[in-house]
Amino acid sequence: MSASATELDSSRLAYHPELDGLRGVAILLVLVFHSGCPWLPGGYVGVDLFFVLSGFLITALLLQEWRATGGIALQRFYMRRALRLMPALVFLVACYLAVWGSSPKNRMFHLSESFIVLTYVSNWTSALGMGRPVLLGHTWSLSTEEQFYLLWPPLLIALLRRFRPSRLLFILALVAAAVMIARPILVLLGTPPARIYCGLDTRADALLMGCLLGCAAGTTFLRARRTSILEMLWACLAWGSLAAIAANLSWNSPAMMNWGFSATTVLAGVILLHCLRQPNSPISQLLRTSVLVRTGQISYAIYLWHYPIVFVLGINDNRPWWVRLIFGGALTFAMATISHLLVEAPFLKLKEKWTRPRTSLAATPA
Repeated sequence: MSASATELDSSRLAYHPELDGLRGVAILLVLVFHSGCPWLPGGYVGVDLFFVLSGFLITALLLQEWRATGGIALQRFYMRRALRLMPALVFLVACYLAVWGSSPKNRMFHLSESFIVLTYVSNWTSALGMGRPVLLGHTWSLSTEEQFYLLWPPLLIALLRRFRPSRLLFILALVAAAVMIARPILVLLGTPPARIYCGLDTRADALLMGCLLGCAAGTTFLRARRTSILEMLWACLAWGSLAAIAANLSWNSPAMMNWGFSATTVLAGVILLHCLRQPNSPISQLLRTSVLVRTGQISYAIYLWHYPIVFVLGINDNRPWWVRLIFGGALTFAMATISHLLVEAPFLKLKEKWTRPRTSLAATPA
């Protein structure tokens, strides 16, 4: 939900607008799901698409820097992440406190929720039954990604000092498979669904799938090639299967816990792989449409704002879901555009100025 596909420019990797389009599809799935659409009980699979994309983009960038400079500047990486992610989140929390935290009666509750969100631990407070933020409950996924950003770069450096990037593919595949095997075991042991759904460890396979593809970035395996009918069929099957999961499985269903999240991870990986290998296919061209690309480019702001807006609109249960979707969606896009232009854009310029590498890796702000 955070790293933009345009970040590939900053490492001289080719920009794939279809990845921004894929982010657009992901955020629209989540928006429709949170609006309460009864035809899409599994629209949360958009989050898995975000996880796979984030793992891919961040790993591709880190490996490109490693190949170009022989190292990874962690301080610059963390500064870039902070300038990319924190301003918009702080803006959201400030608006939340201004509207909901003004009452002395509930002030401590809203302050504690804001602290949980800003320290990126809302996934664990939800997973461990310590209280999930109400209007900001969707930030569990942001916390999951932020913890990944914190842990993965130094771990990747340690791995690269011992193994070639090609060897990492095998290691990452093993760890991802271990996570997939662990989930049904946890279900058998009676682990609460929220623990499995929100924990970084139990959702790491989606991020690792992206990391795995990121390790292959720049190799002949991911090099753009002619449209293949066979690969088109695989991609159509992946999209169809993902749509079937989104239309039938709730997040806490036994099927989703036992095999659904694993299937979603694999399907998202196949979809991303198709975008990278087949940029001229009809599917990739569809993802390149301007509406989807533009939506994907502001998907972080959309994700931040959509949940509290549709939640408030849903307080009155007499409102049908499509009312929440239409009015909530319109207000979400308006606030996301304001956040992107007035909050994110200035800090992106600062990010580019303050964290520009001294090597040829410098380029477009993400």
